[in-house]
Amino acid sequence: MFVYKPAGLTSNRPIVVFLHGCGSQASQYDNETGWTKWADQMKFVLIYPQTTSAQSDGCFRYFQPGNQMTNAGEPLSVIQMVNWAQNRYNTDPKRIFVTGFSAGAAMTNVMLATYPDVFSAGAPVAGIPYKCTEGTQNLDNCLKGNINLTAKQWGDKVRAARPDYSGPWPRVSIWQGVDDGVVSFINATWTMEQWTNVNGLTQTPQTSNTVSGQPHRVYGSNVVEAYDVIGTGHQFPIKPGTGAQDCGSGYAGQDNGICASLYIARWFGLDK
Repeated sequence: MFVYKPAGLTSNRPIVVFLHGCGSQASQYDNETGWTKWADQMKFVLIYPQTTSAQSDGCFRYFQPGNQMTNAGEPLSVIQMVNWAQNRYNTDPKRIFVTGFSAGAAMTNVMLATYPDVFSAGAPVAGIPYKCTEGTQNLDNCLKGNINLTAKQWGDKVRAARPDYSGPWPRVSIWQGVDDGVVSFINATWTMEQWTNVNGLTQTPQTSNTVSGQPHRVYGSNVVEAYDVIGTGHQFPIKPGTGAQDCGSGYAGQDNGICASLYIARWFGLDK
């Protein structure tokens, strides 16, 4: 893992885990997404897990049953990283968050489902729901949007991950590029259905508005939210510049008009 500790960090501060996408390195996602800017301003620890060199595609194995459960595989490894940072920096155990892009977003849903007692909120960006597939045989159908399940069936997958769990489920912020050609846009709807159902909510938004020109919906009392990022393909949304709400460098010429990491940080309550 890589760890970013901002200057002036005091005890009892939050942790944010960021999970990278396929074919990427954890170290590519610090300034590129803007997360280090907000860590400096809001004072929290950033953890960037890195997949092993044995996985040539650089992907988290979110689609394998052995990596979809507690106390095993990649989820356990991430939790061990969190525990290390907690002990090292004396962080707040009630403010631990996880986010990620693409395969890292799919793994974000895995972490939220398998460790709801650790993560109070999460933010998958261009991912697929928890256990959309339990192996590679259906993975392509998940990515292309060829799965037909009800909100309850999506929710049952999460509940089955921790049948003994009776505490509150995490809050979830869902981000998806409308023009994503890698992960079908319908995955954002499936993810919304999964987490609203788990949290005992309907799939009708309580409020709908626009934020920086992007359609935004909130479900329940700020429990689940969803952003449809217009004009955006398979990218982590950034807004390069020097303004107070600007962030990220991304690919050459990339400007999605909204800094996702800023709004996710606010959703997590890191600015409080």
